[in-house]
Amino acid sequence: MLSCKDFSQRVSSGNEHELPLLTRWQMRLHLMLCSSCRNFNRQMQVITRAMRHIAREPERYTQVELSEPARQRIQQKMHAAMRQKNQ
Repeated sequence: MLSCKDFSQRVSSGNEHELPLLTRWQMRLHLMLCSSCRNFNRQMQVITRAMRHIAREPERYTQVELSEPARQRIQQKMHAAMRQKNQ
């Protein structure tokens, strides 16, 4: 029987390459018995789908524009932090 730690490591490995049949069966058995790992597995599936979606349209998610007021607030806070650090 897999421990939860082993299960989580194999879930991560399974995203990178196909796991052996025995390992996949061990994981299925563990999922039937462990609600925490079922939740973890669902979360990993959501994250994986989101990453694949982002990979298909990277320009949509990598170009972020701030409004001018937001840019000014950030700049003011950075200047204030620098002044405080130099005092």
